[in-house]
Amino acid sequence: MLGRSFTRMAAFSLGACAVLLTAGCGQSHAPSSRAAGSTAVQAGHSPGPSATATPGGQRAAATPSPAAGSQPAQAATYLAAIQVDAQRIIAASAARSSSCATRDAAGCRTAFDRVAAAAATFQRDLDRHAAPTCLKQVDSTIRSALDLYRQGARLGLQGLAAANGGLVVQGGGLLDQGTSSLTAASGQIGLATCSGNVPGTAP
Repeated sequence: MLGRSFTRMAAFSLGACAVLLTAGCGQSHAPSSRAAGSTAVQAGHSPGPSATATPGGQRAAATPSPAAGSQPAQAATYLAAIQVDAQRIIAASAARSSSCATRDAAGCRTAFDRVAAAAATFQRDLDRHAAPTCLKQVDSTIRSALDLYRQGARLGLQGLAAANGGLVVQGGGLLDQGTSSLTAASGQIGLATCSGNVPGTAP
């Protein structure tokens, strides 16, 4: 389960930005191979204009990149900003699962510490990058996930300090719930439809 979650969240920005900048943003054309490239999406920028050939051999008009201030552009920036955070916190939680399961107290403690640090960094990045209206539900789900990660890390560390295995297990359970919430957020991204300008932004 966790491995599948990590795979899905590793594409959190790459795949989701591609969806939002093409089919999910009201575009009618399929993305070109260059448009699907990770470099442009990771940087938070949309692919450049592309033209497609029609059955008659004519080239269709190029589709412009999302304008600055548009929801697709803001969505791409938001998703690119949190991609690494999502990968980092899931990896830390996975390390906790393996370390604590083998009764490696030092490794277990380090993993819980890393989850707490990753959650704090993730929270700061969320606060610095406002989600467009089309991703408000995603943003809310991610923030709920971070609450679970913070609570789980705190409980796990308390359990380790008190040599209380029950608290460590409870903390780990909360981390797993946090990962499940992030996985749910990735699904919400795939269903989001971002188009038009951000409210309050002139066309």
